[in-house]
Amino acid sequence: MSAPEQPNPSLDRRTQANLFLLAVCQALGQASNTMMVAATALSIVTFFPNRDLATLPATLTHLGVMLSVFPAALLMQRRGRRLGFRVGSSFGMAGATVIGTGLYLANFWVMCFGGLLLGYAVACLHQYRFAAVELVPGHWRARAISWVTAGGVVAGILGPSLVRLTFDAWMPVYLATYAAMFGLHALVFTVVSFIRFPSQPVGSAPAPGASAAP
Repeated sequence: MSAPEQPNPSLDRRTQANLFLLAVCQALGQASNTMMVAATALSIVTFFPNRDLATLPATLTHLGVMLSVFPAALLMQRRGRRLGFRVGSSFGMAGATVIGTGLYLANFWVMCFGGLLLGYAVACLHQYRFAAVELVPGHWRARAISWVTAGGVVAGILGPSLVRLTFDAWMPVYLATYAAMFGLHALVFTVVSFIRFPSQPVGSAPAPGASAAP
């Protein structure tokens, strides 16, 4: 006769807080990516005569994702999630700065380079759901992924709202939008500091001397 199934224990407050902070990072990072897609082509046509190329910086962001996804995952595997996500946020801040500089200088190719840099930040954005899996026992993992990726719903509201609020705040138009993108990545960099990532996934056999990441 099989033993009765044990009820799933609830998550402790520290783990719940970690998942909430991961969802916040997901929302902020994805909102920044939404702003990039929404604003870049519109900002380029204000000074660049060839409108057929207006979406090239956003396209280069996708190229940056393809080039960065494996290096970003490898860095997190070897040096930890916290450092990996901070590097991603740093690339996000750098990319937003370069794109804003390109707009200010009316230099299309500088904006393209900024879009490529942002690809690394977006590649790290895709890692949040995997980080959530590592924080919880096996029977909680599907739910943890759902909670973190739900941040995308917030991003779908936050990103376009920030574009509407900032697009004409500074001249040239959309310059303040890129400043807001910088601010979102800076917030992610800060929030990651408060997440306690385990040295290995919850529920796996601990390695000798293993302990939680600082």
